[in-house]
This record gives sequence, C-alpha cells and structure tokens, in this order.
Amino acid sequence: MRYTYYERIVLALALAMTLFYSWKACARGRPTPIYIEEIQHHRGGFTPTVEVGTCMFYCTELPHITSAHTIKGETEEYIFTLHNTILANEKSARKAQDLKKLITEPYAISIENESNNNTNIYQVTVRITHPKGMFSIQYKPWEQKNRNKKGLIFYVYNQNLLDMLRGKHEPMLRTVSLHEHLPRIFIDSGHGGSDTGAVGINNIQEKDICLYISRDVATMLYEAGYDVLVSRMTDCDVPLDERTSRANSAHADLFISIHANASLNSASHGIETFCLSPSIFNTNKDTCTVHDIYRCKQVKQSKTLADYVHKGICCEASIFQNIADRGVKYTISHVLVGTTMPSILVELGFVTNPDEARLLASREYQYSLARGITRGIQAYCSFYKNQHTIPA
Repeated sequence: MRYTYYERIVLALALAMTLFYSWKACARGRPTPIYIEEIQHHRGGFTPTVEVGTCMFYCTELPHITSAHTIKGETEEYIFTLHNTILANEKSARKAQDLKKLITEPYAISIENESNNNTNIYQVTVRITHPKGMFSIQYKPWEQKNRNKKGLIFYVYNQNLLDMLRGKHEPMLRTVSLHEHLPRIFIDSGHGGSDTGAVGINNIQEKDICLYISRDVATMLYEAGYDVLVSRMTDCDVPLDERTSRANSAHADLFISIHANASLNSASHGIETFCLSPSIFNTNKDTCTVHDIYRCKQVKQSKTLADYVHKGICCEASIFQNIADRGVKYTISHVLVGTTMPSILVELGFVTNPDEARLLASREYQYSLARGITRGIQAYCSFYKNQHTIPA
C-alpha cells in the first residue's frame, strides 16, 4: 500500500504528536528533583563541647529522608539518604569533595551525588562515621519562610557529655567568672579578599567597611581589657565555616559578625541586628532534648546581646543622622548556626543608599559605629556581671 505525499505528512505529524504527548505524560509523573544549593560545615572546637560539629544544607525544598545506623567493629556509621535530591551546582559539589578531605576531625563526612538520567533516579547519600560510642548524630529540617529559605542541619554531638547532661537534667553551660577576667570576644569582619560583599554607590565595598569597623571594635575592646580575637585584620579570603570554627576552637564567649546592607531599592536605609531564630530548635518541654535546651538558652542570651549592641549602635548613629531603626530580628544564617556561644550579626546601614553610603565611607562615622558596638558589648557583660557569670 502506497501513501500519497500528503498522507505521509499527516502520518508523520500524528506520530510526532503521539510521541510528544507520551513524553509529556511521563514527564508529569516524574517528580522535579530537589536541589542542594549550598553546604556549610562548622566545627565545634577542639575543647570538649556538646556540639562537636554541624553540617548545614540549603535546599530548594525539604527532601524525604531515610536513615540507617550500623556498627562494624570499632566504627559506627550513620547513613542518611535524601531521596529525589541532587547537588545543584559546582559550589555544593566542591564543598562535598572538601568534606572528604577533613583529616583533623574525629569523625568523617561523605556526601555522594547519585543520579541516573536514564532511570530518572536522584538521591544524595550522607555518611557520617566515627569511633564507636564517641558521637551521637541527629538531623533537623529548618525553614525560614520570610526569606524563602529551607534545608537540613546535621548535628554531631559529644556522646559522653550528652549522657552527663541527661543525668543532671540540665545543660552544662560554660561560664567565665567576670571577677577573674573579662570574656573573650570574637569579632568577625564580614567578607574579604575576592568576596567584596555588597558594592554600593561610588563603588564603596562592604568588605572594606567591615574591616575598618572591626579593627576599631577590636582595638577598643582590647584597650578596655578584653581578650579579643578577629577573623581577619587584612583584606583576605576567610571561608565562612572557618570563621565559626576559629571562634569555637578558641572557646570564645561572644561572637559578633559585622556587615553592611544593600538593596535594589536605593531608598532602603537603616540599621538592624540579627540573632539566631529559635525555630530550628525544639521548644516543647515534653519532647525537647538536652541539646535543644542548651541551644534555646544560647538563643535567649544572643537576643539579649543583640538588644544591647543594637541600642549602642543606634545611639551613636543618631548623632550623625535621623536613623531608621529596623530593630532586632531573628534569622537563620551560616555563622549564627555554626557558633556555640551567644552570637549576633549586625547590619550597619545600606551601601546602596546615597546618604548612608556617604556616612559609611567616613572614618568618623565608622569609628562612631565601632564605639556603639563596643559599648553594647560592655553593657551586656555588665548585665551578666551582676549575676557573677557570663553564660556561653
């Protein structure tokens, strides 16, 4: 049987449409993969702490997870499978490779991307191995709806300390007697090196503002007798997780991260201060863990620290302008999740606002903001001095 030219065209079109709708029907039944866009690992420090380390995932959606726990000889392994999930980009894949190279940790983390385009199977496998009985591994999903961020946090806990805390039915808080010496403050100068941070009017760069103000704060605190540590004193690259790891390892009592803000709207202006949101911890008294209690107290202390420092900054800034006080807010960020002491992040104004950019470029204004931060820290320490100890 022979088809005419037009009949062949009609048959070809019919076949093409059949294949197209068949493919579309299959595609409808195929779930869209969940992407892991970023991974951050934070070490808890080399001195004994409850939280030895955290690994934070930023995801496009919250994945379904199955887990397994095995013991082989003297090695314990936790395996977490994140179904229909894939490492989204080179940055997250590179971080997964970097974690494999960790040799200073008493535990090992392996993150494997397993995907098959032919079978449309995607999954990420997280393996955490450690000496038998040394650690307890847990994970918790988190979501920050106002910023449209979500993901997972894997916690590595010191098993012996957890057992001790459970026996006491209360968290073992590290304290520093203010009668013996003043607390150790870690000042984190945001961005640096190849990471300019926000770039504003007249090419003003956030990293430079942060560095100048951080130096001033460190100098003021040092002259007042405080033990001060800084993430950087020059324009250099410092990985985000290394900042928190340094603070944790040094057993710092307070952590202050200094930043400047930016917006597509040049009219946006003002000062705001952030502390870690308690939403990522279980606050239910009937079901919360010892670590949740410990972390919730840390969040409460961070909020108090944020209130004092924010007030100090606003008082100093008001000398120069009628500032917009954007208040103290809760957030979920890398540096605040990764620290094991009360910690805050300050945003000292918008480099994209003409008036604030001019002020932020002024050394006089920078020094005044530093004085406000310093006075806020001192007020916080004085508040706890009346209670004889500063909790950390």
